[in-house]
Amino acid sequence: MINKNLVISVFFLIFTTFLYSQDSTFFPLSKGTKWTYKGNVKWQEVDNPAVFDSTIIWEVKVVDVYKGNNFIAAELEGSLGDLTFYERGRKPEKYIIISAGNKYYSVTEDNPGPDKTMKKIKDSSIVPADIISGAEILLKNPLKLNDVIYAYTDSLTFPQYAWLVNGVNNTLLREIIGVNPTEKRDVCEMTYKTNPDITIVDFSPGIGIINFIYEHRGSASSCDMKLIMFER
Repeated sequence: MINKNLVISVFFLIFTTFLYSQDSTFFPLSKGTKWTYKGNVKWQEVDNPAVFDSTIIWEVKVVDVYKGNNFIAAELEGSLGDLTFYERGRKPEKYIIISAGNKYYSVTEDNPGPDKTMKKIKDSSIVPADIISGAEILLKNPLKLNDVIYAYTDSLTFPQYAWLVNGVNNTLLREIIGVNPTEKRDVCEMTYKTNPDITIVDFSPGIGIINFIYEHRGSASSCDMKLIMFER
């Protein structure tokens, strides 16, 4: 006779291992994980035609995590997206990344805000449909060459408003503190285009974004950031 408790225990182990693998082997979303970037930003100020540029350090860190029924929700402080249309003295903003199924969603809405959205998720123990429906799809697991990831499920407008995986390379990452410089890792080059701008990202499974380039064709706004330290 099959021991039901054993079956339940094995199922629980497999299920929690699956959740942990989402967290650790593709896009790290454990509390305390931190990415430190260094690079150049360019911007213009209101009623001033001058173009300003600066070399900055920018941190992105996971400040809260909730593991629910078949999903993980992580609240982050700081985003590389904060650096598009940069303004002098800008502070990191909070947002939420949700891992559900094989996709990763970014929730950046100001109303009700990330703290209240996180509380709503925790209180319901599921991902509310209204949150997912308005979220932007960032990634899927796994990533393959020529994959197309539409940012919004109701907007199939390739090649715009979609991430395209242009290349997948297996290489050494020698210049990132916290990453083994002797271990080869996959790096996926991804592009995202709209009418006025283009974003280029290098994503390495198990680490995250290692390079981020943004350029706006109609203004001087741009940034070029590289990961210099990874902590978890």
